[in-house]
Amino acid sequence: MIEEKFYYYTGNIDENEPFMLISSGTVQCDKTYGYERNSYPNHIFEYIADGKGTVEIDSVLYRPQKSDIYFIRKGCRHKYYADPDDPWKKIWFTVSGKLADYLLQAYHIEHMCCLHSPGLQSYFQDMQQLLKKDTADLQKQAVLIFHELILEMSRINLLSSRTHSQLALHIKNYLDTNLENRVAMQDLCQVVYKSLSQINRVFKHEFGMTPKEYLSCKRINAAKLYLLNTEIPVQEIAKRLQYSDEHHLASSFKKRTGVTPTAYRRSS
Repeated sequence: MIEEKFYYYTGNIDENEPFMLISSGTVQCDKTYGYERNSYPNHIFEYIADGKGTVEIDSVLYRPQKSDIYFIRKGCRHKYYADPDDPWKKIWFTVSGKLADYLLQAYHIEHMCCLHSPGLQSYFQDMQQLLKKDTADLQKQAVLIFHELILEMSRINLLSSRTHSQLALHIKNYLDTNLENRVAMQDLCQVVYKSLSQINRVFKHEFGMTPKEYLSCKRINAAKLYLLNTEIPVQEIAKRLQYSDEHHLASSFKKRTGVTPTAYRRSS
């Protein structure tokens, strides 16, 4: 059974205010827990205290689990749901205002969707306590807490960006070990907790091509080995290397080598 507690700002919601803490809450999810929205007027921040689940933001999937923060920008199409076997326990808050927008942009958080952030749960608890106490200076205190949280998230993100080489190698290893498995670029986003644009930028910096281009090259090289060293039919090679059919393989192969797979095999 889902157990939820909600706390709301009881004052006037003024869209012209530079910053407003709107709501907060805690939820112990069960296997039925989930939301789907085409849009939402406020920024949503959620801290995973335990469990795991799935978040989809603008068609990109993430798998937040214990000690992760996920952030949904206002206006984004999104849905999220708890893992049925290990559902989330989480604490969250929502904010609005131009100052909130500015801080997200200034600290390069606006396009960050999921971040491993152990130790930051206290900021979420502080936001919730403000709404529970409902003091006159609630919003003044809330903006200071929010600024500190964004600063910490930016610091953690900066530290992780310094490990680009390790990230690129992680991606490369994943691709190398899945040549004969279906690999969607969204799979990489889930594996390394980065957006597709971040993955492409980091990988291309290290290897001179995008992960998709690298996977294509590796599969063509694998096809060459099959053609040279086995008598496996081209149709079966295409199937093993996740091409839709032998014509797709032939087209990709010729584009990279200048000859068809059959001609390549004959010339060996």
